Amino acid sequence: MKKVCSKCNIKKDLSNYCKDKNWLNWVRSVCKKCGSIWNKERYINKKDEIREKQISYKKTEDWKELIRLSKSKRRANIKNTSDNTITLKNTKELLEKQDYKCNFCKIDIKDRSIRHLDHIYPLSKWWIHSINNVQWLCCKCNLEKYNKII
Repeated sequence: MKKVCSKCNIKKDLSNYCKDKNWLNWVRSVCKKCGSIWNKERYINKKDEIREKQISYKKTEDWKELIRLSKSKRRANIKNTSDNTITLKNTKELLEKQDYKCNFCKIDIKDRSIRHLDHIYPLSKWWIHSINNVQWLCCKCNLEKYNKII
């Protein structure tokens, strides 16, 4: 099957297009070659603006927390267990609800480096990645708990 690229107007085989479920026929309207050229031009024209945004965003205090959440969400999505209720706002509320204390040993976990977002019922035992199934623990308690249900 062939399709016409919207940039170069050349009829090309579908293997020359990137797959994307949001587009008609599950492929993009622009061929890989034209898309690559467009991305390079866009980056060159907006290079400073893009870098400035990245740097300013990385300076926010929630940067590391967002990275952690996205990694856990990705792992859960791989297992098809996420219900997308775990957000930065929800996890902060949960931390405040726990009074910035570990749920087991009750030590102070205000410092990001000593706290983990733990699943009460582990994903490895086919539970859901949901805000109702997580708790904040200190590193030590979380690593000791491993995948036990306590």
